[in-house]
Amino acid sequence: MKNTLLWIVTTVVYFLLLCAVGGSAVSEHLILTLVVMALLCAPFNIKGHIFTVLGNAESQKNIFGLVSLYQKADGNAFALISLLQKAGKDAGVGIGLSLFQRAGGDALVIIGMALFQKAGGDALVIIGMALFQRADRHVGVC
Repeated sequence: MKNTLLWIVTTVVYFLLLCAVGGSAVSEHLILTLVVMALLCAPFNIKGHIFTVLGNAESQKNIFGLVSLYQKADGNAFALISLLQKAGKDAGVGIGLSLFQRAGGDALVIIGMALFQKAGGDALVIIGMALFQRADRHVGVC
């Protein structure tokens, strides 16, 4: 139920932003744009694991997304670009800004900036910078 609500809110917000930026190009194909946006934001549940392109989700297992602003998982949470992640195991962001990462295992940003990382394992930023890092094992910015 929560993922359905997240899907609807995410779709509407992204659609409104696209309409504001796209102007007349979007208004000509309004229904098609809304359908495509809904599909891109949809969280697909495959055996308890959530997969999404632009969506936000919560899962009792793992979440995998390309651009997910919000991810909460009892297992792992991975995204190419993400702002807020909370994971029972590992949390990882490929490229970009991570405002908040909390992980029972490792918290990782490969390229970008982490404002807050808290990890039961390691808290790492490979290329970039971190404002606040706290980990039970290792903390590092390369």
